[in-house]
Amino acid sequence: MHGLDPDVARILDGMRRNKTPALSTQPIEAARRTYDKGLRLLDLAPDPGVAVRDLPPDPAADHLQIREYLPAQRSPGALGGLLWFHGGGYCVGSIETSDIVCRMFAARCGVPVYSVGYRLAPEHPFPAAVDDALRAYRRVLPQLCGGATSSQRVAVGGDSAGGTLAAVVSLLAPEADLPPPAAQVLVYPGTIGHRPSASKERYAEGHFLTLSDVDWFYRNYTRGRDLDDDPRFAPIAARNLRAQPRSLIIAAQCDPLADDARAYADALASAGNEVQHEVFPGMIHGFFNMGGVVPAALEAHAVAIRFLTDAMPHPAAGVA
Repeated sequence: MHGLDPDVARILDGMRRNKTPALSTQPIEAARRTYDKGLRLLDLAPDPGVAVRDLPPDPAADHLQIREYLPAQRSPGALGGLLWFHGGGYCVGSIETSDIVCRMFAARCGVPVYSVGYRLAPEHPFPAAVDDALRAYRRVLPQLCGGATSSQRVAVGGDSAGGTLAAVVSLLAPEADLPPPAAQVLVYPGTIGHRPSASKERYAEGHFLTLSDVDWFYRNYTRGRDLDDDPRFAPIAARNLRAQPRSLIIAAQCDPLADDARAYADALASAGNEVQHEVFPGMIHGFFNMGGVVPAALEAHAVAIRFLTDAMPHPAAGVA
């Protein structure tokens, strides 16, 4: 295995000893249970100083779950907040699997965080997750903006498939007559679809997320359709990447999707956007949710917190 961090190597060794099956080898419900259990074992302890509630269902879309996280102490003068989409390849994961990360963001950024439980494949294939992501953004935008129409203190973010959904919300917001977010945090997003890359070849096996897993997720989500030229699936395919939000893209070195992150960071920068691309050496896909056992996850959290604090200016900075 290539250049793994020792803490990560111990996790992978434990998975091999326990004969943990790859997600792509399991029935979908079993894969969901495996994913949920693994995150609970590896993540931080939940921050108890955050008020949590589920928003009432939207009568027009009662399947859509949105959970609100309010910090015990708001940052002085801070407005807006963060809309977060969980990872899981569009097939696994939930509001529950991103609960600890959302508590962390709320407590340490001092702003409200809203977590989205979108519909999952294969029961609900593309574009169900995209539709739900835009619907959630539309619903919480007035709350994040304090009732105003400006979105200049609103960020979107997510990890893995959730990072892709956050990028897609930023791309599609103007087309949906919605103000775009001011910032986006994309943690190892998938951005190039099925296109080949060096990282997909190099880290295809043995680094937690396998290329077979990626293909399985995409096959379930797209029902085998070729969507690589649809920016709702592969954001790199967007014809116009100008005027995108200020972006933080976090990548893991030992990840089949490492080049997805790099390609999108380069494309955004080439289109004139402000981009911060951070690659964490020796890390694997999923490390952002391993803060209980992987210190580098805490470093990644700190990078994201600094970025969000800088990206969402306070009223004193003159932003309406």
